[in-house]
Amino acid sequence: MFKDTDCQLLSSSRAEVTLQRMPGYTYYDIIPWQRTSCPIGIDCCKQNPCLHGGACEPPTDAGDPTIRFRCLCREGYGGKQCQYRISCSGYLDTVTSRTNGIYTMVNPNTREPFQVYCRFDYVGKAFISMTLIQSYALRNVSQIKPFTQNAPINENDVNFQACRLSKANMKVLPNSAVRWVATCDFEKTGWSVDTDFVQATLNNFNLLEDNNAVSKCVMVKKMVIRGEHIIQASTCSKCEIPVTQTVSYPFHVNTDRASIDSCDSPIPTEIADCDEDSFGWYQCVNTNHSCSASPESTTQIWLK
Repeated sequence: MFKDTDCQLLSSSRAEVTLQRMPGYTYYDIIPWQRTSCPIGIDCCKQNPCLHGGACEPPTDAGDPTIRFRCLCREGYGGKQCQYRISCSGYLDTVTSRTNGIYTMVNPNTREPFQVYCRFDYVGKAFISMTLIQSYALRNVSQIKPFTQNAPINENDVNFQACRLSKANMKVLPNSAVRWVATCDFEKTGWSVDTDFVQATLNNFNLLEDNNAVSKCVMVKKMVIRGEHIIQASTCSKCEIPVTQTVSYPFHVNTDRASIDSCDSPIPTEIADCDEDSFGWYQCVNTNHSCSASPESTTQIWLK
């Protein structure tokens, strides 16, 4: 390889990639020369190396000559030069309203592509995105593990009956997300906050990291159980609800009476039947809850 080439300039240093040794070849580092009285440096930012609107700044670690610049990436982008879309928000510049579907992302740490389902919509005048990290039908609930575990399902075959991202791919998403949302039957009914729905910030409960929550009282922006149009329904805004996720129990909302009372939730007594589980786990199923109305009912978890 490169038989007619005496010297090849690589775009990456050996600190960034693993170079395979080949007989007859030698690797050299190109290091900017500096004197105490006359420093000589190279300003790589003049070449505008950061893509997709990323901001370039000179390196701050003078002791590491392999770092030539740093890119501060816009929301939804990642990689050394912001060359990768790492969440659905990276497509906001290229899609039109309600162009929901499967999009390709790249994990900037592994440089491997992966697919996710993206939802786009307008909130007021702002165009926003949501990234699906898990969806499953009630009949597949036994496959679901806590989000703190690496338990991907059909990661290369995005569907609503049984799919989930790997832990490695989930971890890059919070860089451009501030909330998590749980929905039911999105693929059948679309998006509606008037049916079963809950939304909270990652600051109030980080479902990707918290594995010690047992009926933990979590402040949510809004929650609807069993739909606002149903007589025995519950709706609350800026209220605390009991949430569970441990090393043994996957994420879910506890709608049993004791848990509800412990959080002073405004959920009426009628909603708490048989230690009911909502938005996950489903050891006690209520068919009025659209996530558990039938074996084909589905539950989605999104990052927003």
